[in-house]
Amino acid sequence: MLFHAGFEPFRGGFVGVDVFFVLSGYLITSIIVKEKESGTFSITGFYERRARRILPALFFVILCILPFAWLWMLPSQIKDLAQTLVAVSLFTSNNLFSETGGYFSEASEYNPLLHTWSLAVEEQYYIVFPAFFVLLWSFGTRRFVVIVSTVVVLSFALAEWKWRTAAAESFYLTATRIWELLAGTLTAIYLKDRPPQKKGAEVLAALGIGLILYSVFSFDSTTPFPSVYTLVPTAGTVLTIAFATPDTVSGRILSTPVFVVIGLISYSAYLWHQPLFAFARIRSLNAPDETTFAALAIASLVLGYLSWRFVERPFRNRTKLSRTQIFTFAAVGSTAYIALGLVGYLSNGLEGRLSAKVLELHNYRYGINAQLARCDSKKGGYIKPEDACILGNPDKVDTALLGDSHALALAGEIGRAMEKRGQGVRLLTYSRCVPIRGLYRVDQGRSDPCPGYNEDVFEFLRTSPIKTLIIASRWMWYVEKEAFSNGEGGVEPGLSAYADVVGKPPSRNEEERMARVVQRYKDGLRDLLTLGKRIILIYPIPEVGWHVPDYLAKVAAFGETADAPLSTSYARYLERNRRAIAALDAVGEHPELVRIRPGNIFCDTFVKDRCVTEIEGVPLYFDDDHVSNVGARLVVDQIMRHMESR
Repeated sequence: MLFHAGFEPFRGGFVGVDVFFVLSGYLITSIIVKEKESGTFSITGFYERRARRILPALFFVILCILPFAWLWMLPSQIKDLAQTLVAVSLFTSNNLFSETGGYFSEASEYNPLLHTWSLAVEEQYYIVFPAFFVLLWSFGTRRFVVIVSTVVVLSFALAEWKWRTAAAESFYLTATRIWELLAGTLTAIYLKDRPPQKKGAEVLAALGIGLILYSVFSFDSTTPFPSVYTLVPTAGTVLTIAFATPDTVSGRILSTPVFVVIGLISYSAYLWHQPLFAFARIRSLNAPDETTFAALAIASLVLGYLSWRFVERPFRNRTKLSRTQIFTFAAVGSTAYIALGLVGYLSNGLEGRLSAKVLELHNYRYGINAQLARCDSKKGGYIKPEDACILGNPDKVDTALLGDSHALALAGEIGRAMEKRGQGVRLLTYSRCVPIRGLYRVDQGRSDPCPGYNEDVFEFLRTSPIKTLIIASRWMWYVEKEAFSNGEGGVEPGLSAYADVVGKPPSRNEEERMARVVQRYKDGLRDLLTLGKRIILIYPIPEVGWHVPDYLAKVAAFGETADAPLSTSYARYLERNRRAIAALDAVGEHPELVRIRPGNIFCDTFVKDRCVTEIEGVPLYFDDDHVSNVGARLVVDQIMRHMESR
């Protein structure tokens, strides 16, 4: 909860899910074992308990968020929520999120049902676990443990491999998480009929809690997860379960009324916190502050108690609701939410709720059209340079555009300008990939395809007929670790895609890392100059912090007042880009090097000491850092002047 609220000390709070998985595996296995031995276990009864435990509170929270979605969400957000509604009802939201974005991405902070991915993992697991258990239990405890341990090892190995090749899939999918649930299962089997351990229990229980706390306060969004690092909170949870008995200090602390109450309401509080945080971000023009999130965290606990008292408990009472009624409730509720999700998605996010002005502003968020999106390398694979898209005249291509998504945002206007000249441009763009040889993204680690792509591009350019190379990138993003904050309420979620030099492990000394990246910028650009091409180097485009189209759309939709034109501090731009600009300047003068400085276009021109993000209500950006076609035109006009002067 505190992690989702953005409190920096709890930057590793996402390991709470791992603790939950181990606990869940332990509790469910303990219950099944007890029922098997007493002869009362049935698979139908198992599913009935899961339905009573999970669905009433979940369906109630979803019902409560729908009016706020109608009132406050923009069409793109409604469409995302609509897809999630369908997936949640089918317990497949983890699969959906593995395809649509990472857990730490910007979009995730605005999804009220992001947290349901862990419920989906749990329920997918428990669809097969009862039958799996019954079959293996008949083989005897020893064979049961051997087979389960084998699955644990295989699942863990898959997780360790997957985060290197498909980080989002590794995080969300059941196959890479099942080992944590089974770790709880093995713990339950180990403790079965075993008296509480006394020798060393005090130390081991404290160690278990210490490992969990270490994960919470030391891990962050750049920690590979799930991977070998996940062993830390997982082992901590196993030790805590096994040794934090009432005879230990740790056990007595965990048995105090405060922790007992938190445990009782934890599921409902968990369901409430993400919708509260997400809607606070959605409704506010600026990023909510820590005081707001602290109040919302407390509200989550209060609402969690009310849900536990008036929703969870009544539905668990078998004297009031029969098994048939519970299963009927589950079927009807799931069907209703699937239908609502389909309506929201097929109606293009219920856009009929909003005025034409709001829709016009909101639609600027779709800045890269489908054609260009297909031309961009992303999601772990890349387009070979010789197969890259060409805009304009394909028979006269002596210009290439090299860079990340900031380059791609310029591509449409560059292509149109080149077409007017009867020429073409080859798109050598790769989103989130700095166009400099010898660098890799730290968050991608050894799986980052970017270094290989840059080597291929360099070799292609060495022998190609390309005469002019336009290079654009979000240069500062790969140098600075922190995401951008404009100091006025516009805060980009998460961390940047910061880089380091190939062959160098991630450094804890940020100054050293940044110095290496800056030096590599200088050397890499000088390497490109040795190819004999004319290089048009685009300096950093100002970041905004606010999602410009959505900000302006919310101003129009909610009747808010805001300064016009929307702008950010020029001084903030210069400070944020200090290292990146110095690196580009340090390349030195060269007869074949042309510099374009977007800071001189957007900043201290339309408004003194400010960087504009709109002109007369027209967004110059399609999000918080990529220029729209209107904004791109301002940069491309200068590029074309240099092209024509050649």
